[in-house]
Amino acid sequence: MSNTHPFNPELDAIIIGAGMSGMYQLYKLRRLGLKALILEAGTGVGGTWYWNRYPGARFDSESYSYGYSFSKELLDEWDWTEHFAGQPEIEKYCNYFAAKGFQTAPRHAMYYSSLRIEEPESRLFDH
Repeated sequence: MSNTHPFNPELDAIIIGAGMSGMYQLYKLRRLGLKALILEAGTGVGGTWYWNRYPGARFDSESYSYGYSFSKELLDEWDWTEHFAGQPEIEKYCNYFAAKGFQTAPRHAMYYSSLRIEEPESRLFDH
């Protein structure tokens, strides 16, 4: 039987979701020299800011507070156009960071609500 498992067993971490936190986590893990993979259900990065495209969607805090402050270069290069940025600008910022921060696209993941993991009986009970 061939192994069709999609993951490399030599990974140090798998990150679920390419939102602001997931992208930051991938950046930090790679800076530490760890092998990490980021999985995203969407076809782009940004998490909430990718999925929520309704009219008026925007930050509820000042835009600068969402900037990746660990990078002076990124802070210097990005100028928010609004005090409370709207969804299109936020998504653009996420894509900008993704291109600069890790130069690879997240792997697309699919989630199945009907998925069940069966444990061998010997692992169901601790003796």
